[in-house]
Amino acid sequence: MHFHAEYWTSKQHIANLLAVENRVLFVERRPWLWEIRRWLSLFKGGVSKDKGNLWLLPVLYLIPGNYRCRFVNALNQRLTIFFLRRALRRLNFRNPVVWSFVHDAHSVIEKLGRLRIYHCVDNWREFPRWEKELARRLEEMTARVSHIVFASAMVLAKRLKRLNPETHYFPNAVDLDAFRSRSSDRIPQDLARIPGPRICYMGSLEMWFDVSLVRAVARRRPEWSFVLFGALGKTFTGHALFNLPNVTYLGLKRKDTLRDYLLACDVCIIPFKVNNLTKAVSPLKLFEYFACGKPIVSTDLPEAARFTPLVRIARTPAAFERAVRESLKEGGKLFRRRIAAAWENSWARRIEEYTRIIKRHSGMDNIDIFDRK
Repeated sequence: MHFHAEYWTSKQHIANLLAVENRVLFVERRPWLWEIRRWLSLFKGGVSKDKGNLWLLPVLYLIPGNYRCRFVNALNQRLTIFFLRRALRRLNFRNPVVWSFVHDAHSVIEKLGRLRIYHCVDNWREFPRWEKELARRLEEMTARVSHIVFASAMVLAKRLKRLNPETHYFPNAVDLDAFRSRSSDRIPQDLARIPGPRICYMGSLEMWFDVSLVRAVARRRPEWSFVLFGALGKTFTGHALFNLPNVTYLGLKRKDTLRDYLLACDVCIIPFKVNNLTKAVSPLKLFEYFACGKPIVSTDLPEAARFTPLVRIARTPAAFERAVRESLKEGGKLFRRRIAAAWENSWARRIEEYTRIIKRHSGMDNIDIFDRK
């Protein structure tokens, strides 16, 4: 995970806002093999200043094989501890808060943090790259050695609460500044060429995107335009979907243009497969859709269903089609309530909630933090 990835996740949002009043070291993934300068920089110290109180260090998972072998995982944690200790001395971080978004960091956070936080945003054992039993054991150890656990989905919070009573549920949120002002007053040119009504999906296309669902609804409704924009993930196998005449993939868009695209959409959708992985997902796009006031249709994800009637939930292609049709006729009656939901779930508010718990637990006012991603 690079801090400067085109689409930010909860990790970058949280680190960026924490750095307003705290010093933050953001731990990125290792450099790619061809990034010679970053490798040389790492072995010379590795820390690079980004802006203000924020520094970056690329040391996560230096040795391949971390997901399947406990020995490799343990070795990676030792290497991470080595490079982090060197970076913390260089930055004069004394007894920092360790805030880990990965579940396999028990040794790192136990040895380096005065206050240890595990922030769980996924059901890690359901990712194919992870050996399930290894993922389960590592997460249990990380949760038990943490002083505080944050979970972005209720199903995760309930499970982790059994391991650590200091578990707190906070869903994901939205960067209101990014979605409050438009970069222009015109519909983006590539979207303007597509006739309405426009049914839009924003976000990465990965294995959890339900291609068969979108294909079925698109075939039922050839007069609707289905527009997808975001990164094509390595696990996405539904490229044939783009061959349908009313399905258009517009590619990855810059962060500062996303609001322009969403405001030109008629209905926003979250067509995820429903399984043990997605049942534990708090979709960032849900809150970004809210910030634009748009009607939303989602499959039956627990973290989306919490927001009915602001979100219409559908369990079958026929129900999804019906929900989109109803959304097109909505007429803006839920617009203000969706905007209010975005304000109630802003990243600025989340930081206040996180910080309140941290200060209550530790008694600290000013915090040196490093985020392990």
